[in-house]
Amino acid sequence: MHFVTYGPFELPRWNTLIDDDSEARDFFWSQSVEATAPGLADAIGCYVFSIRTGGGSLPWYVGKTEIGFRNECFQAHKLKYYNKALAARVGSPVLFLIPKITPANHRFAHRSTGNSDIEFLENYLIGRALVRNDGLMNKQNTRLLREIKFQGFMNSDPGHPGSAAIELREILD
Repeated sequence: MHFVTYGPFELPRWNTLIDDDSEARDFFWSQSVEATAPGLADAIGCYVFSIRTGGGSLPWYVGKTEIGFRNECFQAHKLKYYNKALAARVGSPVLFLIPKITPANHRFAHRSTGNSDIEFLENYLIGRALVRNDGLMNKQNTRLLREIKFQGFMNSDPGHPGSAAIELREILD
């Protein structure tokens, strides 16, 4: 179970929204993604859509794919999430791709099912993204992550978390 990160890849836009044109998408996959790492566009794994501004990047959507990034990342309902985030925030839309690497030959893994490691990584990334942006567009598998309170760690109430929480945080970081 090995994953690596590629990106950020700037997404093609038409005016302020992400371009839904198939030629623009084909150009994105061939000239940005495949030029960086051949085979990456069809790999399976997780991805993070973010908006980059002068102050850094903020995650807006985390997804997973078992059918390849090219077939997953620009589905119509994903574009709605991305463009809704772009309508509320000025910046450049970028995509991070996190492909699964095969253990035997260290190549990109492609189309398969039952990847509990990909599902685990997606949930982990959603949790990390929610810490940075409580406006994350993901709805599935986020209820507990949004509601659980763990003072000093997750969704903390204002105020000092306590010396034990601070010490535990130091141990875990």
